[in-house]
Amino acid sequence: MKINFFTIFFIIISFFLHGCASNKQTKQQGAAFKVVKVNRYLRMNTLQGKGFDIIGQKKPRAIGKNDFSLDYDNRGEEIIVIWKYRGPALQNAPLKLCFDYSYPNDEKIFRVEEKYSSVVPGRYVFKFRNTGDDYYSKGAIESWRIILYYDDQIVAQKKSSFFGKS
Repeated sequence: MKINFFTIFFIIISFFLHGCASNKQTKQQGAAFKVVKVNRYLRMNTLQGKGFDIIGQKKPRAIGKNDFSLDYDNRGEEIIVIWKYRGPALQNAPLKLCFDYSYPNDEKIFRVEEKYSSVVPGRYVFKFRNTGDDYYSKGAIESWRIILYYDDQIVAQKKSSFFGKS
């Protein structure tokens, strides 16, 4: 029995094509999730007194007369997470963003979750504020981790360099 090169080539190609033509499709096929950026802002003062409030006024006020600090409950830090999704629109999406964080003198890891019922391609913003009593008693957030879960699987994550190194 003599088998030529083309017969073997045809069998190998058909084997690979059969493996690629699977009937089982995942819900996220063609979808791409990415945590783009995590920014931290210190919130202590308003923008008044920095020149922004004078722009629309006819008569500028004396800047030294006002206290431009925020209320006690609004002072602290704000963490803004920007993530994006590329793919088909998802309705009734089992998508969940988890923000894990810890304080300098506390070994406990705290978690905040946000669920999304529908997701369309684009950028999304998640904001977390550590303000008031939490900020003054526990301090600034030392380490953090962002995890995006889709259908109980991790599809994207980003973490600070010290997260989990206690």
